[in-house]
Amino acid sequence: MENLRTRENGNKFNNVAKDNPQALIAAIRNGDSDAFNAFCMGYGDSLIRILTKILGNSEDAKDVTQDTFVLLWEGRERLNPHTSLKGYVGTMAKNLAINTFRAQSKRLESDADPYDVPHGFAEDADGALISRETEILIAHAIRSMPARRRRVFELSREEGLTHNEIAERLNISRNTVITHLNRAKEEIKSVLTYALLLIFWA
Repeated sequence: MENLRTRENGNKFNNVAKDNPQALIAAIRNGDSDAFNAFCMGYGDSLIRILTKILGNSEDAKDVTQDTFVLLWEGRERLNPHTSLKGYVGTMAKNLAINTFRAQSKRLESDADPYDVPHGFAEDADGALISRETEILIAHAIRSMPARRRRVFELSREEGLTHNEIAERLNISRNTVITHLNRAKEEIKSVLTYALLLIFWA
């Protein structure tokens, strides 16, 4: 019953947010916890998905989302009744994500192993100069991969093995090797894109 009631409240305030967003902001400003909880429930999953792409893992994304909503509630009386609530919360989350990402970068830099950065990666980026900060991002992306995908990627980039050689060594099919490599490249591209945009916007 409680979950049903929560969903009903969420639908109610989501409808209010669409039809009269100022009314939702006013309710939150006035300390309406139902309105606040409904907004968090309605927007939380989307925010977590966005932050997961930025930070590289869902746990940090969930923590930043929770911290964002805490700050929103604590500062509710300062809300501008004419602002976009999602835009305001999104900016707060971005700023918190920047702080989290920078803290991650410092931790990674302190114990980064050159082995974690693929040799010759600059050539794959059309000869672009790869800064130390970018190398750390790449290392972070590789560390976040599932163990098998990371191993396939290392055998390809570090040891220079062919698809067939990797398949034979790991006792998997050639198509599986290709799939792992394609997904590994997409993961690295995603982490770099979102993280470097955050640094640029900071």
